[in-house]
Amino acid sequence: MLYSRRVSRHCERRRVDAPSVRRRVPYAALALLACSCGYRTRGQIERDYAKQLAPASLQPEAQRDANDQPPASRKMLIRIYADQDYRSEILSWEYEIEEQIRRASIVTEAQFGTVLAIESIRRWDARSFETGLEQTLASLEKLDSGAGVDWVVGFVASTPLITATQDQLGMARLFGRHLVLRGMKSAGDTDEIEQALKHISDRERDALIRDRKLHRETAVFLHEWAHTLGAFHGRSPEFLMCATYRPKQSQFPAETVRVIEIGLKHHRSDLLDRQAFAAWARELGEYIHTTAWPGWDAAARVEALAWTEQVLKTTAESASHAASTMAEVDRQRLDDAIKAAESGKHQEARTQIEPLVERYPNDARVQALACHLDLQAARNEKPAVERCQRAVALAPDDAGLLLRLGHAQLDNEDLVGGQASLLRARQILDSAKKPDRESWTYLASLFHQAGCISWEEQAAEQLGDQERRSFRAEALRVRRWIGLPPPPSSFGVPPEREAEYLAAMRRTETELDKKKLSNAKRSIEALRKDFPDAPGPLGLECDLHLRSARIGTAKASCERALRAYDEFLKGHYLLGLTYAAIGQSIAAARHLERVIDLDPTSRQTWSVLESVLQSAHQDQKLDSLRARYRAQFSNHSR
Repeated sequence: MLYSRRVSRHCERRRVDAPSVRRRVPYAALALLACSCGYRTRGQIERDYAKQLAPASLQPEAQRDANDQPPASRKMLIRIYADQDYRSEILSWEYEIEEQIRRASIVTEAQFGTVLAIESIRRWDARSFETGLEQTLASLEKLDSGAGVDWVVGFVASTPLITATQDQLGMARLFGRHLVLRGMKSAGDTDEIEQALKHISDRERDALIRDRKLHRETAVFLHEWAHTLGAFHGRSPEFLMCATYRPKQSQFPAETVRVIEIGLKHHRSDLLDRQAFAAWARELGEYIHTTAWPGWDAAARVEALAWTEQVLKTTAESASHAASTMAEVDRQRLDDAIKAAESGKHQEARTQIEPLVERYPNDARVQALACHLDLQAARNEKPAVERCQRAVALAPDDAGLLLRLGHAQLDNEDLVGGQASLLRARQILDSAKKPDRESWTYLASLFHQAGCISWEEQAAEQLGDQERRSFRAEALRVRRWIGLPPPPSSFGVPPEREAEYLAAMRRTETELDKKKLSNAKRSIEALRKDFPDAPGPLGLECDLHLRSARIGTAKASCERALRAYDEFLKGHYLLGLTYAAIGQSIAAARHLERVIDLDPTSRQTWSVLESVLQSAHQDQKLDSLRARYRAQFSNHSR
């Protein structure tokens, strides 16, 4: 599958290497600028202009934050081929290739821990001057399969055109092992710079031309290299994955970095088998599905997802064929294991299935049963996740398997992976002709476990009245306590970030409960930054101030939270404690009563309200409270 070269409207094709020297400010305008700033020589004006034409840095410091730890190094091999036209064009062609790979390796090692090492540089008896890159890439793939190395790179002649489009400068296939790169000798670029910058020294002008050439070489290599690891085009011209080359491109966006990291995780120097490709496709597909980044080119994103789905479909078809070749004795063993599992004899079923798990890695029924039994044993371990992943790779359209995988991932505290698996399961359940109420119930409960409250409510709509009301009530209770008003997107918490929001809120609550106030303060600041419009962090801030005996500040934070969301139970509860601390029992009781009205199951609130009424000698209200408590819980409050 050749990577689609469609260019987004934010990244238009241009016939001139951007930024175009031809379109620069004429000397009359530069002269006016000089007059407005005091007299300056033409050389000084051109020197400033040369700075604008200078390319961006591709050095490691531009690629990651100063506080980030460098990744562990991994040496990866490249086999080089240089065709006749490239060798004829460049005098010291071997040295030029070595330097280009060295510069690219500085970037890949700093950001990904990937050291690019040349296995060999070989002469390629081919001519490319008049052929397109697509044909050249196909010839390279036919010449060398890439066995024993990580990538095969072909260097071919420079294009006679002055172009900024990446498909004229280099080409690679998504998820491939081969890339072809043109030489970057650009007479047009050189001529334009020489014409525009006549009043600076030859040394300065030559340095600018050289810097632009080296940047173009390195940036195009990184662009095509990233394609082989699954990275696809983006819309923003300042990033390396834009379909149009720009001298100011300096880095990969964070979303593309993650795609490349996934690719490197699954990349091996030996050729990938079907299962390895399926593992790559599954992880990449989950990430793309759950990442709503507008910077990606929409058509390119669809094409990448299509690849992942095709790989998983092909793997499932292969698994179906493998199942038909199972030995008769093992087929009987599998039937016995299934019957034992259906009868609730899980240990017996495990004993029967274990020998088959490794013997039949491509049998969907074997791997699905192993996944199911691991979940029944409540194994919160990585092997359980891996077994469920293997089963899903073999049957990617099985919603039940996806639900079990999501369950295993959530139990293993893999929130992102679990959320992705549940979303894929929901998509399959949505498209089913007959509603599967049992699976929808399972999905709603797993969304609740993950903290995806809006999706839990949506899944509950597929259930009967009683179950639907039960899920709705519990979802509303969570919203009120955690500070997640409906619709949460109006408060800066879109559905895909609800789980992240809830997890961060609960981690911070734990820090407060353990009296780790410094840690809690940092966590609250991070929450306020990530979710500035959500009321939940204000409630945590109120709690922090209250625990630090800053009563006035605590009261102000709680009141701000309640102005944002009047049903925020934590805000009412903490404000009740705040008023109680300053002896205002009537106000304290009002807020605690509000909590009980909205959530009568909160025993702690009943107990605090009882203490407040006792301290205020509100005997009549105290008697009423205890009567209500007995009706609610059928026992005494103390």
